[in-house]
Amino acid sequence: MSEVLRYECRDQNLEILIVKPGERLSIYGSCSILCLAGNASINDFVLPTVSWEPSNFIKISAPQRMDVPVILQVSNDCSAYKHARLKFRLKAVAPNNYETIMEGIGTTQPAVFVLSKILDIAEGTISGAISNFLIHCSIQKQIILPPHFFICRDDFRIFPQEQESQLKAHINRLSRLRSDGQKTSILPIGHKGAGKSNLMRNLVNRCLSNGYDHVYVLDCDIGQSEFTPSGCLSLTKVTSPILDKPYGHQKKTFENSYFYGDNTVTKLPLYLDIFERLFNKFKLISEPGSVCIINSMGWVVDVGAEILDSITKVAEPDLFIEIFRDQTEYRYNFLEQVDRNNVIEIFANNSLGVIGLPNQKRLPAALIRDLTVAGYFSSLLPRPTIASFSTVAPYKLKFQNVTICVPVDLLVEDSHIFSSINTQLVALCVKNIDLKTRKLCGKADMPLISVVDENSPSLQCFGFGIIRGVNVEERSVYVVTPVDLLKLEEPPLLVRGMRIQTPSMFFTADLKPSNFVGPIKSGNGILCDDHEKAECFLSTFSEVFVSDDGLTPSIEPRTTTLIDEVSYEPYVIEYVLSKLEPKCNNSPDGIPYIILKKLCTSIALPLSLIFNQSIRSGSLPDIWKTAIVIPIYKKGSRSDPGNYRPISLTCSISKVMEKLVRRSLIEHLTRNKLLSISQYGFRSRMNTELQLLTYIGLIIRDLQKNNPVTSVYIDFRKAFDTISIFKLASKLQAYGVQGELLRWINDFLSGRSQKVFLNGVCSNTSSVGSGVPQGSVLGPLLFILFINDIGDKLESELLLYADDLKIISPNAATIQKDLMKLSEWCQTWQMKVAPSKCEYITFVKSKRTNLRVNSKINIELDGLRLPQCDYIRDLGIIFSRDLSFDSHINSILRRAQCRINILFNVLKNSVFDIMLKCYKVFIRPIMEYGSTLYSPTLKFLIRKVESVQKSFLYRCSKKFNFEYQSYFDTLEAYGLESLELRRLINDLVYLYKILVSNEFYSPNHVYTSFTHFQSLRRHSYHIKSILSNKTKFGSQYLPNRLLSCWNSLPVHVFPVKSSSLCFKNNVKRLNLSKYLTLNISTY
Repeated sequence: MSEVLRYECRDQNLEILIVKPGERLSIYGSCSILCLAGNASINDFVLPTVSWEPSNFIKISAPQRMDVPVILQVSNDCSAYKHARLKFRLKAVAPNNYETIMEGIGTTQPAVFVLSKILDIAEGTISGAISNFLIHCSIQKQIILPPHFFICRDDFRIFPQEQESQLKAHINRLSRLRSDGQKTSILPIGHKGAGKSNLMRNLVNRCLSNGYDHVYVLDCDIGQSEFTPSGCLSLTKVTSPILDKPYGHQKKTFENSYFYGDNTVTKLPLYLDIFERLFNKFKLISEPGSVCIINSMGWVVDVGAEILDSITKVAEPDLFIEIFRDQTEYRYNFLEQVDRNNVIEIFANNSLGVIGLPNQKRLPAALIRDLTVAGYFSSLLPRPTIASFSTVAPYKLKFQNVTICVPVDLLVEDSHIFSSINTQLVALCVKNIDLKTRKLCGKADMPLISVVDENSPSLQCFGFGIIRGVNVEERSVYVVTPVDLLKLEEPPLLVRGMRIQTPSMFFTADLKPSNFVGPIKSGNGILCDDHEKAECFLSTFSEVFVSDDGLTPSIEPRTTTLIDEVSYEPYVIEYVLSKLEPKCNNSPDGIPYIILKKLCTSIALPLSLIFNQSIRSGSLPDIWKTAIVIPIYKKGSRSDPGNYRPISLTCSISKVMEKLVRRSLIEHLTRNKLLSISQYGFRSRMNTELQLLTYIGLIIRDLQKNNPVTSVYIDFRKAFDTISIFKLASKLQAYGVQGELLRWINDFLSGRSQKVFLNGVCSNTSSVGSGVPQGSVLGPLLFILFINDIGDKLESELLLYADDLKIISPNAATIQKDLMKLSEWCQTWQMKVAPSKCEYITFVKSKRTNLRVNSKINIELDGLRLPQCDYIRDLGIIFSRDLSFDSHINSILRRAQCRINILFNVLKNSVFDIMLKCYKVFIRPIMEYGSTLYSPTLKFLIRKVESVQKSFLYRCSKKFNFEYQSYFDTLEAYGLESLELRRLINDLVYLYKILVSNEFYSPNHVYTSFTHFQSLRRHSYHIKSILSNKTKFGSQYLPNRLLSCWNSLPVHVFPVKSSSLCFKNNVKRLNLSKYLTLNISTY
């Protein structure tokens, strides 16, 4: 490795650096540099050779290990060093050792520099072996090394061989515990300067090299915090090796972080309370088998020992590592409960805090923290490589615009408060955040900042800043921030980082959002760069497009009624705009919904003129046909780009016009009854439960005739993206769409372009060759029109929910013929089925029938035999071959119980009212979705479902110390209903929406409604089920299960004016106990 000579100067903040010709150095952090001799350039900026004066220093601000550093390059022409003035200059800078420096220069013609406040300088050309301290040999080949990073010398050994073996053995022991799913923790302990922080990073890298996918670090050292500003305790999930010094971590290393700030050890109870919270957070959010490394403070006696005792009691670490530099140092006295077999003592004969270049000077911790913050923040400024952090003009804010987070019982003078927050991180907030402020932020997931007073409202954070000065006399504070505060209509509030619990702080990487995309596999290997991933997705999404084959299939006109000319009045447009969601959605035209909604009256007329002209001309602006595509994960491997669905974000104004066109099309299609009654997706008055209710009725109808029923589930391959635009136009003509409107729709689908946006990076733009855009308003309707005739020639029953197709028949031969017809339809209209993803299930009445059917049925599609399954999940409901819902009930009860456990862990310090509200919002809906289908009739299943709510209330009684006499008494005391009663009421309301209020449409295959029935004592909506209720599955079917209760409802329950809400309230007042299985005496 190349050598850089360094010498101390008269001023302890200055340093002389001698660099050989042709060398490239990378400079991180904020510093000043003066070239005394030789030719050198910084990022193509030539450094002049001038006399030594403080005013001649060139100020440099370089990112702190999170971006491209400043590159200092020395050329071969260094003749200036021979000049007699060099000795004079060196004498002025370093009078005591300038002769030694001149000897060190020798005859190599180097360049000579003077640097001030050096944060770190490292060689740019890496050679030789990489020390195990930074990267373990087992994972060296898996790591892409950054171009510039700090590295150990080849001959450096971090630990003695015996202690190295002990450490390796204990890490292997923890790895074995990991395989059993046990969560473990490690506590390194050491006095200041012993190298504990470096040991902690070494442990992180060791664990990652021993099979751990990630390591949690609980940082308790608030004096020299590893991942946050000083004063913070943090819990951080580290997912890749740390290749840097403690104050220079790479941003990409970290996945998420939780931290609490504004803390010192003088607030010991608060400090220990925060530690316990963070350790409990690790136990709650971490995966089974995770490890937590606790970075303690470098303080092992007095208060430090008390803190270590408390940490030991709370965390009960599985491994203690005590590191010390010499035998005379203070040592920690372990508690008696600690097993000494789990303690490793390491004698480090090197100062692990000063590793790297020869004679490297050690900087004070306070200066390191200050320069770390400054160095990183400079990367957010316009010209971070040249502009100096110290020359950036800060914003001046008055004290009344500052919220200081200190304990409410602590009285602190203003002068003391503001001196304590100098150079610290603050959150920028405003009381009434508006659109302009949100645009400044550029992020939608900024945290809510809570001040100490719990009665105060939370503030919306839109950015961060660093306090660089306080003037107590003027009662002003100066803050540096990349956010342009001059654009704000009101001054921001500054909130210090107390109680900020957010995974999107800038000192750690942002928490991965739900649509975050990790490494992707491609033909060129594994892609980690976001831009490469975006291009890979763009290529994947473009590969599925189809070119029209030029054939025009014949399709008979479905109606003689035509729709060709439409126009939109301003009042209609104003109404549509007023109903938009008030959100700041991403849009290629940069106009969010909230702007259109607030200006609905003002822009209705101009938009009316634009929309009507667009219809008449049959054309759209190019930007309206541009889409930002977001890859949304579906299922399967997350590294396969084929397992993502492309969702298009289109222009807001274009979506408004699509709403108007869609309304016109829906009116035409509904009036002429053109849509298939088998399609339940993207239609009003239809939903998933209604389709499944019809599905079960068809199955039971045939099962009661002793016929096994086969249902084939068809999966279309990239259905939305492979529609031929030309063939779609021919179908629209058959449905009566003609003239201007047809030309407009054709132009809407033609000439489209898209670019992929992921992880904050955009791909290039490519054209769209086919399909309807997913995520648009008009796309779903056009899709269901395209497949509307898919069942015209089929003999079997079929049900559709968007592109999810089911074919149902008691005759397997009929199904086989229909699959052949389906294959022909797909070939004609250039649609593709994925046989490998299709499957079928056969519903049977008895086990004997089951055995007989299994040997007979053999179903094929496109020459491939389809797999048969015993259970299948359909629109969120699990069906079994015997049509019992035991498996589904067990599944939802497991999910509900798991969420209850999480609820009690998260809301440890909450009150009962909050706990009850969370139960109603997050848990009860799990057990009630689809209850019209699976609501149990057997007593043991009813008790089993009810036990979830019962156990929840019992646990609440223990936690909140209220009396628990019986389940039904507790329900009455807190205004709750039993789950069985709620299911009965939901069933009645659902049937009311079908029969009376017509909120849902049902083909009425399985029941007869006597709407003509007139009686003064009974209501006129009596029903009679066509299906028998003598079988287990027949009695569970909604009309049979509800028949007696529905027909016996009193007349006054039905409101004069149809209203499902009013009906529900009336039903709740009735005594329905005789229709319930459970009561206070039986449960």
